[in-house]
Amino acid sequence: IDRIREAVVSSMSPERRARRHAAVADALEARLYDEVVRDVGRTVTSIADHARAAGDLDRARAYGIKAAESAADKLAFASAAASYEALLADPGFAPVPGERAAHLARVAELYEFVGDYLAAAATLRRMVVLLEGDSGLTAGPPPLPLRRAWLQLGEALMRVGQVGPAAEYFDRLLEPLGMRTVRPLGEAVRVLRPLRLRSLAWRLVPEEWFRRPVTEEDEFELE
Repeated sequence: IDRIREAVVSSMSPERRARRHAAVADALEARLYDEVVRDVGRTVTSIADHARAAGDLDRARAYGIKAAESAADKLAFASAAASYEALLADPGFAPVPGERAAHLARVAELYEFVGDYLAAAATLRRMVVLLEGDSGLTAGPPPLPLRRAWLQLGEALMRVGQVGPAAEYFDRLLEPLGMRTVRPLGEAVRVLRPLRLRSLAWRLVPEEWFRRPVTEEDEFELE
């Protein structure tokens, strides 16, 4: 059957082949949530493949995300991460840095779910590089998404034992507060107890914060 299909497809002109792929994608999309469709994940993957073959890249990317998330819903986290990585290899996918960074954060989360903390840290490093390039690191406080990325990367590096590099990212967060991590010998970081950190954080809260509504950026500073 595969040979017959290959022979038929190869006999078509590129334009006709694209139209056929588009028609198949339309048909699958129309019946996607019918009761007869038991494997939604396989169906959305097929839609993405046919849409890509038809040249409909926007639809292919949208269904590629659905396919990745469908795999994650089935706890196939490694497969979901691989699907996202394939999407991120496409330069046209999520060209806006903030959107692309959000997808990278999701991939890192999926790697963590399967216990691949090295891959998670490497993915978060890609996210940080992307956001640092987008922000330009001009004068003034770094944007909140970048500071959150530093925190995530620092925590990920700690999980894989890269204490020194982790401390560098924590120092970037603490610098506006006039603080830095304590590293007495061999770049070892002294981890303060959560209660002590919380107490210290409240002492550092500017008094004017209590006179206005707390913003999302305020909450991050407290964290």
